[in-house]
Amino acid sequence: LHNKWGIFDADTGKEICKFNNFISLEFKQQSNITTAPIENGELKSYNKINSPYSVTVSITRTGSTLLRQLFLTSLEEDLNNTKNIRVITPEVIYPITQATGISYKREAETGTITT
Repeated sequence: LHNKWGIFDADTGKEICKFNNFISLEFKQQSNITTAPIENGELKSYNKINSPYSVTVSITRTGSTLLRQLFLTSLEEDLNNTKNIRVITPEVIYPITQATGISYKREAETGTITT
């Protein structure tokens, strides 16, 4: 598909934050199957509903204090609005989604890691 990893505005196609490394991606989705009793105590599955998926990414940003501040501000802005985003990996494009949380830590050995 693509050779690039990124997080993009789904409407404009612009990259929403500049990062150095895409450390990891975790995708989760579940389905629920509805069942009902039929004759002789048996159950019949008749409806399968997919729950919304979630994607968690871990990315890093190095550079000056100003660059790291802009990076974190960009992530916080996306968290506080309803902008649609798209996560792109070389194998899969995760279509329209929205940022629902961010966390970050800074360590002496590794710098800042954001998920």
